[in-house]
Amino acid sequence: MDDDIDTRLGPAAGHSRVQAKRDPCSGFSYLRVDPPRPASQVGVVFLHGAGERGGDPRRVLDYGLPATLVSGTHAIDSPVCCPHLEAGEAWDPASVARFMASLRGEFQRMVLCGYSLGGSGACDVVAAFGTIAELTIVLAGQGTHAPGDVPLDDRVLFIEGEHDDWPDTSVLRLALADRGRPCTHVIVAGAGHFIAESAMEQEAVVAELAALGVTYGRRSPPELPAD
Repeated sequence: MDDDIDTRLGPAAGHSRVQAKRDPCSGFSYLRVDPPRPASQVGVVFLHGAGERGGDPRRVLDYGLPATLVSGTHAIDSPVCCPHLEAGEAWDPASVARFMASLRGEFQRMVLCGYSLGGSGACDVVAAFGTIAELTIVLAGQGTHAPGDVPLDDRVLFIEGEHDDWPDTSVLRLALADRGRPCTHVIVAGAGHFIAESAMEQEAVVAELAALGVTYGRRSPPELPAD
């Protein structure tokens, strides 16, 4: 499967191409969102939440990072790959690791980002395999497993809403701190659970992406023609 998807993209879309693909290593069907002019050698993997499971894989475009890109409100200069879960499934860390390994031949560095159920999946990947991405971003996820004897050399960023009782990353964060590993914990003032899009604009996220050579932010509105 390697099909173009253009029905979701309007004329102001920040990305010129969305492709439906399948990865034989992990078995994931996924959508790949490519910028018109890629400027970095970094690949971004986005793990969606529970509500996008099952049905049409294009549901992964409804929330979070991919939604900001296909709507045209934001732009990023790296390809974003969004695997899709079937109904009732959870993110299996071994499958996510295989998916990321299959992309390593193309990208020099990787970012793993997940929201809600996807954030929990990103935490489980770190606990099971270590920081296999140069940057892991956990948005409103749960990290209830401490990592074993795995490499933890790269950064992990945790973001949660002030009024969201669902996330619980304390076990993973404390384990990282005990091993002297870099991580950042951001509480978004006044926010609840639904931070999939707004959290990406947090200064810590933008700065960590920039440190890897990735530019993400709001697109400038088109200039009006002169009278």
